[in-house]
Amino acid sequence: MKKHQLNPAFAVIKKVGGVEIVSTITGRSTARVYRWTYPKSHGGTGGFIPHEEALKLLDHAKANGISLTASDFFDVSPAAPQIVPPSQERPAA
Repeated sequence: MKKHQLNPAFAVIKKVGGVEIVSTITGRSTARVYRWTYPKSHGGTGGFIPHEEALKLLDHAKANGISLTASDFFDVSPAAPQIVPPSQERPAA
């Protein structure tokens, strides 16, 4: 993977079969699909696929036996920010 290409978009595009196939499934141009893999500083989405297109890709994957899940669309690397739920403890009354 090149420096300017970010996951998870790059990984999802690869799983589905490449930029041209993703372009056909989503109805977006190949240039737009490539842009999903670029950092925001280079006019991209920072490695994220827009929600509407992600749903189309998930539907396509399910219909075609491609192993793709919603979690594939998010960065779950150790460096990714983690969401910590608020404490379930109640303050003493």
